[in-house]
Amino acid sequence: MVGQSCNIGLVSVYYKILKDIQLIMWSKQSKHLNWINFLNIGRKIKTFWDAYYHRLQGEVADNKHLAIDAFQDALTVFTSGEFPQERLMVLNNLGITYLNIPGEEQPENQEQAIAAFEEALTLINPEKLPNEWTIMQYRLGMVYRERIRGEQVENLELANKAFEAALKVSISQDLPEGWV
Repeated sequence: MVGQSCNIGLVSVYYKILKDIQLIMWSKQSKHLNWINFLNIGRKIKTFWDAYYHRLQGEVADNKHLAIDAFQDALTVFTSGEFPQERLMVLNNLGITYLNIPGEEQPENQEQAIAAFEEALTLINPEKLPNEWTIMQYRLGMVYRERIRGEQVENLELANKAFEAALKVSISQDLPEGWV
């Protein structure tokens, strides 16, 4: 347990170092940016999301905001053209994180989650990734169903549209029965 709290305490230091490296790489970028190193930095930033998200120290909302910062940094690395799978994963986690922040920011956080899930859907071919498509549509539908902003009837129609899109795609048997 001591080692775990020690490692968690170092996350802030490592995260700052990675952000500094990222800034240096962007400022010295040329036509031949070293994508392998940059991709590794992006993956490390994404890994720190997990540490912040599950961190035992600090306020839950603060940890979630730190996780969001890490995800947004990772999105600067994982472009839809170069790294669509990684970007999809980050957008999914970003949307989920926005929805799990307690407090007064819920309406804005719901809008941010919707934006993340909608962008993620643009990266998914439902024929090639039916499970991912279905899950993302389901998440989008759930956000619209609970959405605070907008007209309730319109939000429910958007939720229904997302749920129907999820159901149109056949999914494999490895999802738990009755999850929709």
